[in-house]
Amino acid sequence: MWIVTKEEDHYLEHPVHSRDWDDKHPELALHPFRMRDGDGNIIYEGFSSAETFDPLDDYGQPNFGCSDIQYLNLKTNKWETL
Repeated sequence: MWIVTKEEDHYLEHPVHSRDWDDKHPELALHPFRMRDGDGNIIYEGFSSAETFDPLDDYGQPNFGCSDIQYLNLKTNKWETL
């Protein structure tokens, strides 16, 4: 379960989410992520219920050609490439 809330430098008025997104339980999406293009530019940001490639595979790669996904390590406050 994932949701994209930001595209490049602006927040989306209508966030994009996975088919299994549950509006009744958005608190399950605890993992901040960002997807980048081949040059390292941040294209999308959002939240996921698990640290998986699903947002990249389902949305980032087919819609913009994003090449990697990073998750924020909440303990170190650093982004880590999956």
